Amino acid sequence: MPITSHFFKTLFNAIRDSDADPQFVYPFLQSHLDQLTNQLPQHLRNWAIATLPTFEPEQQCDTANDIANFSLLMRGFPLGGKATNVEIAIALNRAQSWLRQVRKRELEELRERLSSTTRMILRRQFYHLVEDEPFVESHFTGQHFVRSGSEYNL
Repeated sequence: MPITSHFFKTLFNAIRDSDADPQFVYPFLQSHLDQLTNQLPQHLRNWAIATLPTFEPEQQCDTANDIANFSLLMRGFPLGGKATNVEIAIALNRAQSWLRQVRKRELEELRERLSSTTRMILRRQFYHLVEDEPFVESHFTGQHFVRSGSEYNL
């Protein structure tokens, strides 16, 4: 089954609603084992490029936090291939870090590499971004993750 926007929306809602509780999130991941491949981070990045510009700044930051929490959850996920889970966790860490640092100019460059239909959609969504400010504002410093109110250093 292909990874869809619905998959990410449902996953991030589960993470946020449960405060990243593995007992709540792991059953969802178990029911989607076929989607937990090393291709997942690329699908996430494509989804983020297409979707996050439509979000309000607070929702963008929440989603970056959800990705960070998803990374932590994948590191401890008991099912699937251990090596694949770690690869996904590392790639998710990079994805959330990228989201916190990407600038409007970089998103526009990425947009130019996408299909013409996707470019038209994104062009309408980028007009409100400020030129040299991070796309997702973050109150974190260094490489910290937040999960259930605690910080984890990497």
